[in-house]
Amino acid sequence: MSTKHLSVIIFLIGCCAAVFPAYSGTIQAEEDTGSMVLRSIDVHSIIDNGYAVTEILYGYENTGENTREASFGVTIPDNAFISNFSLSLGNTTYFADVLTKDEAREHYDDAVASGKTAGLAEQRNTKLFTFAVNVESGQLARATLRYEHYLNRYLGERIFPLYFSSMTAEPETFELRVNINSDAGITRHSYDNYESQITESWDSSHVLTINMNSDALPPLHDFAITYEEAIQPVNGSFIGYYDTANEEYYFLNSFSPMKGDIGDGFSKDIVFVLDKSGSMGGENKIEQLKESFLEILDQLPEEDRFGIIMFDSDYDLFKPELVQATRSHKEEAREYLRSQGSGGGTKLLEGLEKSLNLLSVTESRAPIVVMLTDGKASRSPVMIRERIAEVNTNFVPIFTLGFGTDVDFDFLTALSLENHAKSQQIFIGEDASEQIVDFYETISSTLLRNIEIDYSGGAYDYFPEMIPALYEGSENIVVGKLYLNDIGDEDGDTFTTTFRAETPEGTKEFNASYPVSTSDTDHEAVKRFWSYARIFQLMDELTLVSGDEREILITEIENLSIEAHFVTPYTSLYLEVSEDDSSQGSEDDGEEEEEEGDSGGSSGTKQSSHSPYNSPQISGGDSLGVPSGGSGAAPASNADKASGGINNSSFPLAAYFGLMMIIVLGLFFIVRFWKRKIDLRKVLNGGMTGSTAREGNPGREP
Repeated sequence: MSTKHLSVIIFLIGCCAAVFPAYSGTIQAEEDTGSMVLRSIDVHSIIDNGYAVTEILYGYENTGENTREASFGVTIPDNAFISNFSLSLGNTTYFADVLTKDEAREHYDDAVASGKTAGLAEQRNTKLFTFAVNVESGQLARATLRYEHYLNRYLGERIFPLYFSSMTAEPETFELRVNINSDAGITRHSYDNYESQITESWDSSHVLTINMNSDALPPLHDFAITYEEAIQPVNGSFIGYYDTANEEYYFLNSFSPMKGDIGDGFSKDIVFVLDKSGSMGGENKIEQLKESFLEILDQLPEEDRFGIIMFDSDYDLFKPELVQATRSHKEEAREYLRSQGSGGGTKLLEGLEKSLNLLSVTESRAPIVVMLTDGKASRSPVMIRERIAEVNTNFVPIFTLGFGTDVDFDFLTALSLENHAKSQQIFIGEDASEQIVDFYETISSTLLRNIEIDYSGGAYDYFPEMIPALYEGSENIVVGKLYLNDIGDEDGDTFTTTFRAETPEGTKEFNASYPVSTSDTDHEAVKRFWSYARIFQLMDELTLVSGDEREILITEIENLSIEAHFVTPYTSLYLEVSEDDSSQGSEDDGEEEEEEGDSGGSSGTKQSSHSPYNSPQISGGDSLGVPSGGSGAAPASNADKASGGINNSSFPLAAYFGLMMIIVLGLFFIVRFWKRKIDLRKVLNGGMTGSTAREGNPGREP
C-alpha cells in the first residue's frame, strides 16, 4: 500500500476520532441535568385521649426534562393500621381503596397484565411502608400516608413514636405538628431527640400543640413524645361520641385505679418458665434472658414467693417448691441463672405443667406464670393448649413472651388468652432485655382480680365483658355502643357503670354515672377506636378457633376493615390509575360529591372535609404513578412506555455507534480492495520478470 493510500485511511480514522468527542459532548449537553427534588415532608398527628392519627405528606418536584421516579419509605408502629394513602398532582387527588386481600391482588394482577398503572400495599410482618411514583417533567407531586393506633398507658405514661430514621430521603424543609388532647389533663411530658427544635403552645392543661419547623432537617434520629396524664377517678372515666350520620353512640370507659386508691394489692406467687433450648444460644438471646430476669429478681418484694423452671429437652427446677423472695434466695437464684447454658429441644409443656403444680390459690395471694420461649414447641400446639386447659383448674394467668420472629406467636397468644392473660412479642435487639423488664412491670403488682362489668340498660357490642385482673400501672379499657333512648330517667340521660372485683379484703364495687346525649360529637376518635379495638379482638379470637368459625371471624374482620378503611392482615390498599379515566375530579371546590371511579369495580366518595378521620376512596385519573407496598411486577414507567421500553436519552448514542461501525467496516473493505489490487500487480509483474519477482523484487507500483 502506498504512503498516499495509507494517509487517506489514517485521515478517515482521524475524522471519526475527531467526530466522537464532539458528538459525545453534544450528548452530554443534551442530557437531562435536572433531578427529582423532595421539597418537603410534613407530619401532622392528632392524639385524642390516647388514639393517634398521623398523616405524613411528601412533596416532590421533577426539575428535569424526563419522567422520573420518586419514592419514599417509612416505618409505622407495630400496632398501627394504615387508613389512607393518596397521590396528588395539581388540584387532583387520587385515593387508594381498601379491599379484601384476594380482591385487591386480583385487581392488581389484572391491571399489570393490561398495562395499567396500579399499586398494592399489603400488611407484612415488618411495618415498613414504601411507594414509588412516576412524575413527569416540571410536575409537582404529593403523597400522603395516614395511619392510626392507640397509645396504651403503661405505668402512667403514653409514648408516641415517630420513626424519622426510616424515611428514605432528606427534604428541603421539614415540618412537624402534634396536637395532644387529654380529658384527664397532661401533667408531664418529655422528648427523645430534637428537643431544642421544639416549640410548644398550650390551650389549657388538657390541650398541647407541639411544632417543629426546620430547613433541610435530616431525619437521622427517631423522635418520641412521652406524656403523663392526671390520675383518673378511682371509679373510672367515660368519653362518648354520637355519630349523627348513623345515629350511633360509642363510648370508651377506662377503669384504672391506683394502689393508693384501694389499699395494698395482692402478694403474688410467681413462676418463671424460661426456654434454654439450642436456639436460645443464637443472637445472644440466652444472655439477654439472664440479664432481664436478674433485674426482675431484684424487683420482687420480700412478701412474694417465686420459682424458676428452665426447659429444653427436659425441665430443670431452681427449687422443688416456691421460696420467699428474701435476699439470700434471690442471690441463689442469680447464681442459678448465671450458670445456665443453651442446648436441646423445646419441651415447654412439661415446664408449664410443673409450674402449675407449684402454684396454689389463696384469697390473699395472686398466682402468675410468666413463660418465655424463642421457638416452636416439640409437641402439637393444639395438644399443649388442651392439656393446659385440663390442668389449670385454678385459673392461673399464664403470660407468654415470644422471643424473636421464629416463634409460633399465634400459639402463644391463644395459650395466654385461654388462660386469663396476654402475650407479648419481644424483638431481638440491643433493648430486648429492656422490653422484657418493661412487660414484667405491667403485671408485677396485682391490685384486683376477677373483675365483672355491669352496665345500665342500653349498652351493647361492648368488650371485654370481664377482666381477669387489674395490674398496677396498666390500663383497662372497655369500648362499646349505647341505645340512647333506653337509658333516660327523670334526671336526664345518664349511663351507670359498675366494676365488681376481688380485693385482698374481699369483694368491692366501683360505681359511677355519666351524662350522655346526642350533643357528644367532639371525640370522633372514640368511634375509630371501637373499630380498631374490635379488629384486634377478632384477630385474637382467630387463634382460638378453626374451620367454619374461623371463616366467619375473617369475614367480620374484612367487613369491618373495609368499613373503617383499615389495612389489616386480611385487607390490602389498592390504587389503580387509568390513563383514559377522566371521571375523577379535584378537591378544590370544598364540597362533597359522589364520583364513580375506575378502581377495579369499586367507587368512592370525594371528601374535602379536613377531619383527620375521613376516609375518601377516590381512584383513577391520569397516568400518575405506582404506590408499591406489595409484591408483584411494577408496570413500566411513563418514559419506558413512550419509547417502547428503551430509554430515549440512549437512542442518539446508539445511532452514533452504528455510524461508527459502518465507517470502520467501510475502511476495512477499502483496505482489502487496495491489497488485492496490489497482489494482482505483483502476480502480473512476476510473470514478466521471472526469477526477479521470486527474489523479492516488488516491481513497480501503479
